[in-house]
Amino acid sequence: GGEKRYREEELRFHPAFRMGQPFDFFMMAQDSFGNTAMHCAVLHQQKDVIDWLMVNGGSPSLELLNDDGFTPLTLSARKGFTDVFHHLVSKLRETVWKFGDVQLSKVSLSQIDTFRIQGLKLHSMPKWKGAVEIIVKHEVEAFASDELFNQMIMSKWDSYGRRMYVTRSFVPYVTLLLLFTLMLNLICTHWREDWEAQLAGLRPLDNRTGLGTDHLWEGGGEALAIEVLRTTMVA
Repeated sequence: GGEKRYREEELRFHPAFRMGQPFDFFMMAQDSFGNTAMHCAVLHQQKDVIDWLMVNGGSPSLELLNDDGFTPLTLSARKGFTDVFHHLVSKLRETVWKFGDVQLSKVSLSQIDTFRIQGLKLHSMPKWKGAVEIIVKHEVEAFASDELFNQMIMSKWDSYGRRMYVTRSFVPYVTLLLLFTLMLNLICTHWREDWEAQLAGLRPLDNRTGLGTDHLWEGGGEALAIEVLRTTMVA
């Protein structure tokens, strides 16, 4: 149980070194826990190493899952490394257009948001979870004040979260509460009428009310009922 202990594999002992494998092979190599060099750079919060790996062909490893189902980006979210998380997000940014010092960029949310893209290999893996889902599930406190995370949560709340809460939680709860209150009121009203009727001597007093026995019958009146009640309390 619990999380696996991560470690770096010493690639210099890997048989591929003696087989003349290209350098890109080692960028995608995974240790016994499924971690790539990019995963290890995230675990040690080495942003300079991340930059070096990206420049030297390590970008495809951003979509590789380790044995726990984390990509380097979602691993940084799970560990609460906000600086590393945003550093990796910046690596996913693509420039749409640029005019002088002004540019428009876009960032893919495929590893950040909770949606699933049909046909995307990463999203079809059984252990896959987006960064937002991981942060919420594990209650990663480091992201509580993160601007990007809060914007996404509020966007989901405004889009469908509020409606789902009202229809699936609030309305059913209020309905059950009203039904329970109504049923309890009807039961109490019946008991009260029965109680008052027995005190008035309109029905035989019985053990259900604790006021007497089956030998007390109609006609005793209120005085008899009160006397029986007083006797019972004294006893």
